[in-house]
Amino acid sequence: MSGTTERTRMAVLGARSQSPARSRPRLRLIAALSLPVLLLAATLVAPRHTSAQAADARVRVVHASPDAPDVDVFVDGARAIEGLAFGTATDFVALPAGDYDIDVTPAGADIGDAVISATLTLEAGVSYDVAAIGFVADIGAQVAVVDTSALGPDEVRIRVVHASPDAPAVDVGLAGGDAVFAGLEFPTVGDYAVLPAGTYDLEVRPAGGADVVLPLSSLALTAGTVYDVYAIGSLEAGTFTVLPLTDTAPTTLPAVMQMPSTGSGAPLAGSSSGLIWLAAAALGLAGLVGTRAVGRTRA
Repeated sequence: MSGTTERTRMAVLGARSQSPARSRPRLRLIAALSLPVLLLAATLVAPRHTSAQAADARVRVVHASPDAPDVDVFVDGARAIEGLAFGTATDFVALPAGDYDIDVTPAGADIGDAVISATLTLEAGVSYDVAAIGFVADIGAQVAVVDTSALGPDEVRIRVVHASPDAPAVDVGLAGGDAVFAGLEFPTVGDYAVLPAGTYDLEVRPAGGADVVLPLSSLALTAGTVYDVYAIGSLEAGTFTVLPLTDTAPTTLPAVMQMPSTGSGAPLAGSSSGLIWLAAAALGLAGLVGTRAVGRTRA
């Protein structure tokens, strides 16, 4: 966790112990021989996330309002994020589950000058994007859950968020090919698609059209990564662009990963049940070696 992220987390947690609750609109989601073997089995069988990690939510804040100045974000009445510029986002910050009062102000302004005031409800183990979207006159907060569930060993997960307030509905597809994401209107959060990892040439086009509004060439998508691609800016102002945000997801063991044959013709596949069997066998072997050692000592 970066120093900035840790400072943000501490500011938020400090504020929660000091600030009274306020009424406002709510935003909810629209053994020795066998030790090496045992360690291997435990590592592969254990869940990817500890209970302590799962007890927290994670939040990333995105500034996607094209005509808004740099902003500060107050959490439970305390300034937690300072000077967040358009087209940027914070790192994820881990916070305990619960309700948080969120206020967004121009950078340096008092909380009384907030342009966004809302209550954000966070659930344990869930990751969220909270984005400021729209022109200042109609600015609002958009909350979206980031899907960090397991991916295959060579897969990526990607979606597009239409956050450009004056852009029409768009398609995002392969260059010269079919749309992967079709008919996305402002302020739609598109569904995730799971794709093979690799390098892609994509393009943004008006929905149903062939004209290229924005080429996205040589886009390298890395296995085990979750991509949230925000279409941001203003067409009229010539600032229309994309803001790709990334996170990691655990990957499943490849199906071809197998243990040696049991001798009965049935391999031990790289699965939790096979690994548990392996751990049990290791324990039995350790017990057998221990029993023989004791027998030799007594003899």
